[in-house]
Amino acid sequence: MSLALAFAFTACESDSDPIEGIQGTLTIGSNSSGGAYYVYLDDDADPALEYGARVIGELDPGQTSVSYSLDTSTVPAGSYYLYAGYDSESTTNMDPLNPGWWEKIGWYGSENFEAPVSRNVTELDGIYDITLHDLP
Repeated sequence: MSLALAFAFTACESDSDPIEGIQGTLTIGSNSSGGAYYVYLDDDADPALEYGARVIGELDPGQTSVSYSLDTSTVPAGSYYLYAGYDSESTTNMDPLNPGWWEKIGWYGSENFEAPVSRNVTELDGIYDITLHDLP
């Protein structure tokens, strides 16, 4: 019986472990051809300049959402934008530094394709879901 209690206690401990880094779900919406997604933690909302953290991933055709994870262990404390882009014609081997090529973009804290008025991510460990929107 003590072995069963020890196992149950260990399982409960792991359920309460804090989240390390930034994680979340990107909701892409329609996606017929696959492509690449990009997630940036950035202090200036321009991926061509320096950014705090980035992840690039690939979507399968028809995939409408994907989980992402950003390692923030080397990112200094501060305020950041968190945004994601999607390009149906790219794969993960392309460096997506020009958002003008993206077909969709989403910002944490925004209801559309426009950036929030100010940087709104200050906690570098947590769950941040982003919905991407078609660019005009």
